[in-house]
Amino acid sequence: MLMTIGAAKELPGVRELFQPPPKKAPKRSRAEIYKNIDESYYGLREGDREQEAILKLEEREEREMRDKAIRIYDEQVEKKQKVESKDDGDDSSDGYDTEKSEEKKEAEKEETPEELLERRKRELLAKYAQD
Repeated sequence: MLMTIGAAKELPGVRELFQPPPKKAPKRSRAEIYKNIDESYYGLREGDREQEAILKLEEREEREMRDKAIRIYDEQVEKKQKVESKDDGDDSSDGYDTEKSEEKKEAEKEETPEELLERRKRELLAKYAQD
């Protein structure tokens, strides 16, 4: 510490030299931090009745949503089966060039994967080269 005489102690900045440094607050341990935390902090004690009512409502809503999703899925499967059965029994033209698509299907069955890839590359190149 500095030893000064008389009025020099009152100069700005000198007074702070004579004062002890402020003490830092001691760090709290983990046990001290968690000491006051109880069930209410996690919402387990207060409002148990309200929570039970909310859970029942959520369960009912989830059940309804699940039933609705299953119903929609079943309807889609039925529609798909009807379309497939209609396509199997009906050979009439529906506006598309079925001969060309059937030829492509036959060609794809006979081609090896490498040949198929090359043919598709050529088709794409021809398609985008025109633009």
